Amino acid sequence: MKTLTRMICLLLCLALTAGLFPAAAGESVYVALGDSIADGYRLDGYTGPGSAPAESFPVLLSKDVGARLIPLAVSGMDTDGLLQALDTQTYREAVAKADTVTLTIGSNDLLHPAIDRLTALGQSVSQGNLSNLLTDLGSVGDILTSQEAQEEYARHVARFKQNWETIIARIRKLNPQAKIYVTNFYNPYSMLEYSLGFFSLHVGSVAQKYLDQMNAWLTESPSAKEYRIADIRDVSTNVCFSPRSLSGFDLDPHPDAAGHALIARRILTLNRVAAAEARYPDFPREAWAQEAIGGVTALGLMQGMEDGRFEPVGMLTVAQVLALAARLHSIRRNGTAEFDQSYGSRWYDVYYKYCTDNGIIGKKDFRDLTLPATRAEAALVLGHALDTEDLPALRDVSKIPDVAQGDYAAAEIYLLYRAGVLNGMNEAGDFYPGNQLRRSEAAAILLRLAEPDMRIR
Repeated sequence: MKTLTRMICLLLCLALTAGLFPAAAGESVYVALGDSIADGYRLDGYTGPGSAPAESFPVLLSKDVGARLIPLAVSGMDTDGLLQALDTQTYREAVAKADTVTLTIGSNDLLHPAIDRLTALGQSVSQGNLSNLLTDLGSVGDILTSQEAQEEYARHVARFKQNWETIIARIRKLNPQAKIYVTNFYNPYSMLEYSLGFFSLHVGSVAQKYLDQMNAWLTESPSAKEYRIADIRDVSTNVCFSPRSLSGFDLDPHPDAAGHALIARRILTLNRVAAAEARYPDFPREAWAQEAIGGVTALGLMQGMEDGRFEPVGMLTVAQVLALAARLHSIRRNGTAEFDQSYGSRWYDVYYKYCTDNGIIGKKDFRDLTLPATRAEAALVLGHALDTEDLPALRDVSKIPDVAQGDYAAAEIYLLYRAGVLNGMNEAGDFYPGNQLRRSEAAAILLRLAEPDMRIR
């Protein structure tokens, strides 16, 4: 019965996606493969495989990268099912045309055996009545944690590893060039524990070690060089567990709308990093710098130097900080970061005029725009690139060790600290206001200003 249900879902998905080919000339194509997470199950607007709810991460990501989405995820699909699907014409054609592929698969390899066991137990306890099932929690624990169960989970993990290599190889054979992004595995029940008398069952611990093995395999597998991993272990769900009221139960493990937004954001960041890494020969190794440089490059806020390098440790001049502030302000107000470079005799004249015309700086704030900018000077300028209402306080910061109230640019520094845009340079929280500003540091500040989701909380 279970196999028949999966096949029906797959056939439905194929029917829903029929007629999606070929892609328009020059059109970027994004194919979402996987299970119910990528299918947007339980989100508003979900009607079945391929329905692509507006809040699902594939829809959000397709808009972010400007690509046409081909939704080929199917709720309930495991790696066996995906391998079967990749043998069909619909899947082969879609993957072959894709510029981007996301892969969210494997949770059901572990979940299906647990569900089968609980279903069997439920049938023996008042036909699966939940309230009666909870009174026999010892049986639930036994059936999930017995030696037999552990051995079964281990077999399914081994099967997942084998299938994973075949899936990646098959995708690569169909499309050697597509960017592949995979999501790792989160534990929706990590905080879920139920006690009855002397018996206690920590539900999340049952699967955690197997999820850890599967996550480790994603990074250690022979095919790991073929894809980038989006870490979604902190994704949010609606899981809740209130035994005193049956209406307080929600054990559905799927991401909520906020969870899908997080997944989209993590994959978008990987996409930006990949593009910047291919562009800049001196791309840094630090994850925070990669994320920042990828983001500001994609947004058009910062670009490389004339020789093509980004120079992450290079120092910014005051004029360059004014250019960043002008671009950010213009994107916010006018929807563009483009400026007429023919204005004035110096490259930065147009940015200086824009900043003074729009109240970002005063005409007497700086005497020499060609000097290296200090971190305090950058805070003064960038703190005025957005309106105050665009910088709500996310943190309670009453004291910065090396910035006293009344110091130069103190008001802007404290504003940006509280808004999660600036952070201390050490554990004590020192800002080092007199230090010069590096380009990688400026990229991190600028990205947090431009995209509130990136701010520190």
